[in-house]
Order: sequence, then C-alpha cells, then structure tokens
Amino acid sequence: KATHVDWPGYASMMLAHHYAVPAPETFSKIAAWLAEGYARTGKPARQNQFDAEPGIEVAGGVRERAIRWGPDQAMFGILAEPLDSKPLAKAIVLPNMGANYHVGPNRMYVRMARRWAALGYHVLRFDLGGVGDSEPRPGQVPNAPYSWDGVHDFELGVAEVRQRTGASEVIAIGMCSGAYVAFHAGLRGSAMTGQVLVNPQAFYWKEGDSLDAAPATVAEALGEAELVAA
Repeated sequence: KATHVDWPGYASMMLAHHYAVPAPETFSKIAAWLAEGYARTGKPARQNQFDAEPGIEVAGGVRERAIRWGPDQAMFGILAEPLDSKPLAKAIVLPNMGANYHVGPNRMYVRMARRWAALGYHVLRFDLGGVGDSEPRPGQVPNAPYSWDGVHDFELGVAEVRQRTGASEVIAIGMCSGAYVAFHAGLRGSAMTGQVLVNPQAFYWKEGDSLDAAPATVAEALGEAELVAA
C-alpha cells in the first residue's frame, strides 16, 4: 500500500550539499512511519548494537564493527580490521566528505576500507559531527563541511583509532572537505604519520566564503598552503 504525505523541508534538503538544510521533523515522521510498518507485520525492529564483539565478518578475511566515541558517544564510525591474529600496527582514517556519510561517494570508502583491512590495516571510516550518524554537539551547526568543529571531530577520530587498535602509525585519507579537516588537524599537531589529500576545494576558509569555488581559486589556495608548509 502506497502512502502519500506532504511533509515540510523537502525542497531545502534537496539543495546542493553545502546549502542543504536538514528537516528533523520530517525525519522523525519517516522513522515513525517505518516503526509502524514493523508493528503491523509483527516483526521486531532491529536494534543497533555498538561496540559488540567480535563484529561482523565480511568477505576477504575482514571484520567490521560499528563504534561510538567522544562526548556523549556522539561520534559514529565503522572500524574494519583483519581477521589475522597479527595485524599491522598501522591505521587509516577516512573522514566523510561534504554531506556524504561514512560509506563515501558510491560506497567507495566501504570497498577501500575492506581492501586495506585485508592487507592488515585497521581502517576507520567515520562521520564528523552533524553529518550522517554522528550527532552534532551542543552549539554545533549540522552539515557544515568546513568548520573548526569538523577539525576537532577529526582529531577525536585519530585519537580513538590509536586508543582502540594500538596503532603506532595513522594515515589520514581525505577527499574534498575531508582533506580540509585532515590538513588543519595536521597543522594543529594531530598525531598522524602521513596524509593523502584528494581534491581539496579549499585549504583556507572562513565563515561567509563561498563554497562554489572556481578552479583558479583552488590553485591560489594551494599556493598559500605551499608557502605555509615552507
């Protein structure tokens, strides 16, 4: 049976990701509609279990588990690890990019994380606060890809993967806004061994700057970054 309902906020949610405005009321009504559907069928709704050992075994000798950490357990991510009893003491962190949550564009983070885990790495793909399954902290603006809050959340992710896995080396791989937060976390001294920064739209951004940057602007920002590094 099809149900047609007009709920507010759809048009604003469908804007470009950096202008989109979440509609919590609409999400709550959708969740209630889904819960009602389970009640009608007599099937119990699935309960999320975080930090459950030993996780879920996936193809290629890799296990995955959902984890939460940070203040009020607001941060969420998926930790992929090799089933081998002697994994490498190396970890890779993949922060979300833009409004794409921890699966990455076209689920590419899922495939990448599993392949690297099969090679022995610990891999954490996670959402920054206010994006995907990570809750915004009090006062944090949801869906803000370029912010100091995001840099702080990234640092929490690096610290968490070190604490959980005992990895002596952590490599950050960020795309677009993920590259931005990784870059600034590195400048602030976050404990990383290396970074792979892919397609950063901006190295320096301040409130009010347009996110519709032209390629020339990106190139100019890259020049500024090189001067700082030098």
